[in-house]
Amino acid sequence: MVSKDNDAVLSEIREASSLGYSRTAPESIVERLMNANWCAQDDLLLAYQDLQKPDLDRVVAFFQLPFLIRLPDKWIKVKSQYGNPYIRFRPCIDSLETKGGPLNASNGKHERTQVLVSFQLWEIRRQRYASYLETLNDEREFKERVLIYSIMGMEDELEGPSYTAQTYELNVAKRLLLQSIEVLKDFIPMYAVACKDPFAYVPKRLDNFFIMVKNGRVVIRDFNPATPDDPRSSKLLDYSSNLTSLRSRLNLNRKPSIYETYLLEAARQVELGAYNLAIVQTVMILDWFANEIIEDHFWGKVKGSFEHQPELFQLLFERMWETKKDRRIKVSVEDKFTKYLPAIGITLSPKLREDLGRIIDKRNDIVHRTQTGLIEGSIARNAIDSGMEIIKHCMNHLLTLKHHKSSGPAQHTS
Repeated sequence: MVSKDNDAVLSEIREASSLGYSRTAPESIVERLMNANWCAQDDLLLAYQDLQKPDLDRVVAFFQLPFLIRLPDKWIKVKSQYGNPYIRFRPCIDSLETKGGPLNASNGKHERTQVLVSFQLWEIRRQRYASYLETLNDEREFKERVLIYSIMGMEDELEGPSYTAQTYELNVAKRLLLQSIEVLKDFIPMYAVACKDPFAYVPKRLDNFFIMVKNGRVVIRDFNPATPDDPRSSKLLDYSSNLTSLRSRLNLNRKPSIYETYLLEAARQVELGAYNLAIVQTVMILDWFANEIIEDHFWGKVKGSFEHQPELFQLLFERMWETKKDRRIKVSVEDKFTKYLPAIGITLSPKLREDLGRIIDKRNDIVHRTQTGLIEGSIARNAIDSGMEIIKHCMNHLLTLKHHKSSGPAQHTS
């Protein structure tokens, strides 16, 4: 394929997108999208480039999130039931007047993310994609040529027993809108924990949604122009290291635990400058996490061993763990991780033990007021990183122990 320059590609996108829109309008639908900050020129070029790969059946979905995704500008493969999607995040900026997104105090603008998702069509939409593309050279063919007649199970979804190329592309846009939301439901929680991003959440709707098909044509279901603004930040931070953490999490394919999710609240405090509070919250969450494991896997076993001596079990429990009067746990956070958890097979590495001790010492300084000034942000961030690693390490050990327990002793047959 002969390489085209950017101007030639944009011209091709404009021409392909003019079908079905007024050619007498003062600006093309592509210019209207860019002027309304639904995307930037580079976003369209990236999508067009992706669609020129040999896969004939791919479509790129565009939308925006009202917060900044802290990942490098690269295609990332994500798991999904349908569509074999690749996703890409590109930073964009809204002005102060535009709603949504955390406010960047340095420039008074709300941070947003332009998202591109490259989907492979599936089922009937994939089968009829080539026929649809054939109609895009003729206005009459596009509006009148019927692609499918009475497809079983598709009539209600397509609002009639048959549909044209025009209704086909709107149906594809609708389906990819729903599928994009499904992709984010799995992806965003894993991303938020892996990259310690407390502002990320799964949106209920997607802003500025449209798609691009194989020949560069953009398809918009609803267009409500916004106030034009500078779509791109002049200074972007480097989030390249986040990609390694995210890929590790995606390969693990384990949904974030409730403890990791709560650690994001500590990360939020770091973003807000409340570094002391972030340290205290981190230790509280680690303490809660240890309590849950010890009560389930340590005291649960001890109670089973004293099934016929409940009074003796209660005496041990009250003397070694919890006071009867006010239900306060006597054991320190450090002892829970270095004495109780090893008793059930969960041992921290020397580095994690050192990190835990450092976090606890810093928390004690804050609580007992010997730390009078604000802690540096880097110390708070390192504490949260260590907290995440400790929880992940212990969860991995728990899964290993559970696996060994379920597999049981090896069976020998003569």
